[in-house]
Amino acid sequence: MPRSSMHIGEASRRTGLTARAIRLYEASGLIGPAQRGAGGYRRFSEQDLRTLTFVHRARQLGFDLESIRRLLGFWRMGPQMRSDVTRMLGERISELRRCETRMRERRETLESMLGDAGHEEAGCRLLALLLGDDAGHHVVAAPSAIGQPAFGRCADRELRLDPPTVRVRPSEPRNRASGDPRRPGCRRPR
Repeated sequence: MPRSSMHIGEASRRTGLTARAIRLYEASGLIGPAQRGAGGYRRFSEQDLRTLTFVHRARQLGFDLESIRRLLGFWRMGPQMRSDVTRMLGERISELRRCETRMRERRETLESMLGDAGHEEAGCRLLALLLGDDAGHHVVAAPSAIGQPAFGRCADRELRLDPPTVRVRPSEPRNRASGDPRRPGCRRPR
């Protein structure tokens, strides 16, 4: 097999991407359709590998596929697009800072629960927080059947948890990372 044309397994090994990810990037148009060799197997060129490596590194930095598509366009257009790339970089840094702030707040909340009480009480406080109990010292046992109210005790208080009401508006697009249509999610690099 010539070095300039390789099967998906070799492309996967050389880029660090799974074969499934390579197929996804091909299907989404981030790389052009792979040439097909004998037997219909995909064949990738060195240029395909450079593009796949570019995509992989951009994903590691948390860029979504649409941003990567734009970055690929900037790369292909050349140096005149530097200001656009710089703007995208600034936007990504701002998004990461927002994510860091949210993560720090979550960590501090959990650390304060553990630091303010013994381990057993901290567990009660976490469960109460997850149930929406502002007092912070109720816990509910698991429901006996799905959809049934649950009862339980933690410390000396009792709490009842009724199943939450879920409203879904199918017309609202959802952010795939967080599920929230109003704000971007914190994406984990893959």
